[in-house]
Amino acid sequence: MVGAVLVKDGRVIGEGWHRCFGGDHAEVDALKHAKASPRGSTLYINLEPCSHFGKTPPCVDALISSGIRKVVAAMPDPNPLVSGQGFSLLRRAGIKVEVGRMKSESQELNLSYLTWIKKGRPLIALKAGQSLDGKISSRTGRSKWITGPDARDYGRRLRFMFDAILAGINTVLSDDPSLGYRPPVQPRSLLARKRHFKVILDSRGRLPLSAKLWRGPSQVVVAATQAAPESRLQALRRRGARVLVCGQRRVDLKRLMALLRPEVGSLLVEGGAQVHGSFVDAGLIDLFYLFQAPLILGGEQARTSIAGRGFDSPAKALRLSLAAEYCLGEDHLHVYRNH
Repeated sequence: MVGAVLVKDGRVIGEGWHRCFGGDHAEVDALKHAKASPRGSTLYINLEPCSHFGKTPPCVDALISSGIRKVVAAMPDPNPLVSGQGFSLLRRAGIKVEVGRMKSESQELNLSYLTWIKKGRPLIALKAGQSLDGKISSRTGRSKWITGPDARDYGRRLRFMFDAILAGINTVLSDDPSLGYRPPVQPRSLLARKRHFKVILDSRGRLPLSAKLWRGPSQVVVAATQAAPESRLQALRRRGARVLVCGQRRVDLKRLMALLRPEVGSLLVEGGAQVHGSFVDAGLIDLFYLFQAPLILGGEQARTSIAGRGFDSPAKALRLSLAAEYCLGEDHLHVYRNH
């Protein structure tokens, strides 16, 4: 998520951004859209310009050739292929470099990329809608609707911000969700480039071939195990699913994240209590989107948002920090981060 602005003689002469994977990087896009010669200008950018050949040539070469005078960057690129080398090449070419302005904002913007580089897996966010007493359904199992229309609409738009959405097979069998997203208003050409995945934890290959989640442009990914009958896996493949076998009887979540990593940079988990608990137990949580409705459901049999093995004591519990809060109609959204 990178944007760049060229400024010369006190006015903006060019703007650019990284539109899609494999496309021009932000600084090159800004140079191409400059309304005047960039010679002597200052480039403002939120990530260090790359210095290596990847999907595109090194951006530092284009910047040096353009004759710009200065680069103001928010943060270094943690990618080992760059990691300060871009700044060094610019300075060596006589271009002034300033680093660190609005660093925290840049890190927030690129949290998915930073996780992908540093942890070797996608950014993982859990999403739950619950009552004030932490229930995601009543004692009879009814969950529609705990949160209101504003919160549900925000949740559908939140899905678009992630490369993939994950749910468990029990959620699919009981609710038959479409797991669709609501895109923001932007050009159709950009929406067409958006690759989106629906990942289903389905150890025995029970996903119905007529489920609603098959609808829409998203690629369905079934995370199964060796316990699944081969005939079922073949049927799912014929239906269009990508089948990943991860484990013997239970899906190995860390193995699944490694298999998803080449194409999935961020994952939104919308499972039930057991799925959420599995991710927490495995230490696979970076963000937690908690939608809370002003309801009290009560009931010892009513499900809470996170099950799993859990922790022995509050002292050993996973402690998160509050990152943001929003009011959505009568409901509230609390966004927590795992540092």
